[in-house]
Amino acid sequence: MGLLGPISGYRLDVHLKKELIDIIENCLLPAKRASQVLGLKLKRFYRWRKDCTLFGVDGLVDEKPIAKVIPNKLLTEEEEAIYEYARLHPKQRHREIQFNLDRGGLATASFSSVYRRLKKKGLIKEHHLKISKHKKGRPTATHAHEIWLVDITFVPVGNGFWYLIAVIDLYSRYIEGSDLSATMTSKDVQKVIDFALLQYGFYEKEDKPKIHSDNGSQMKAKSFKAFLKDLGILNEYSRPHVPEDQAVLERFFRTIKQGEVYHQEYENHYQAKDGISEFINYYNHRRPHQGIGFITPYEKLTGQKERIFKERKTRAIVAQEMRKIMNRREINTDTSEEMTPVKNRNKKIFV
Repeated sequence: MGLLGPISGYRLDVHLKKELIDIIENCLLPAKRASQVLGLKLKRFYRWRKDCTLFGVDGLVDEKPIAKVIPNKLLTEEEEAIYEYARLHPKQRHREIQFNLDRGGLATASFSSVYRRLKKKGLIKEHHLKISKHKKGRPTATHAHEIWLVDITFVPVGNGFWYLIAVIDLYSRYIEGSDLSATMTSKDVQKVIDFALLQYGFYEKEDKPKIHSDNGSQMKAKSFKAFLKDLGILNEYSRPHVPEDQAVLERFFRTIKQGEVYHQEYENHYQAKDGISEFINYYNHRRPHQGIGFITPYEKLTGQKERIFKERKTRAIVAQEMRKIMNRREINTDTSEEMTPVKNRNKKIFV
């Protein structure tokens, strides 16, 4: 027969199966012992013999294996929703896409599921970030309006530059105040902080946020220190040569430049102010933030985090159960169509 070693675990030709059946049946040894000698499982021999008896040699043909049930597999409708949304919003990365799909009720899937499907279709944007060497000493906040970070960055406008001054809440990542200024003096910084304090009613409160900044000349100026002291506001500075202390605000600057500034060519500061103001509104109220659990800064600022996490978990459980039902129903339907009872097979039965 040309066999070398045990045949267990291998798919065999129809004629070879028939030959093995004949050898075991005509052998003087018991079927169990003969099967052991040939390296064939006894139940496999009995199954072959039964199929051969009922359907002849055609009964020994291997049928295609039936696909296993994958209860948590994404539904076709969910996959199409992911692809369609990604094509309509090419600037969004997979985490933001997952957040907006879930929030909009279009599809509830994990980040990894969205990532795999987008990568399969070539819709993923790869990016690499350097890991900071400094792990200690960064400012931390436990509630909203505890610490505000202040910093300045440049924005190209026309043939020159204007300066974006921003104040961000460390706890929620919410942009408390901002201004696009032609200069970056301490008075410009004071104006932004003053407006933010007024907007949130801190002039009437004793408990005011602490101001954290880098060691720039504007933040070290006597007039700036006097301004904060008169308001009863504590100020602290980043450690020298450690920009990571301002990482939250620096990351916002990177986000707004990659998401807005670098995609535009502002002819004047009016266009720049409109574009930046619109993006900050989007950042605060609609864009999910990875550092705070993929909710918006406004939701974190207003204490909606726990409610949103609870609703998100509930939606995930419902989606998983629905997939189990739909996927099993689909498999059962396909199986019933492909497999027919023995009496209905189009094979000649030998008696």
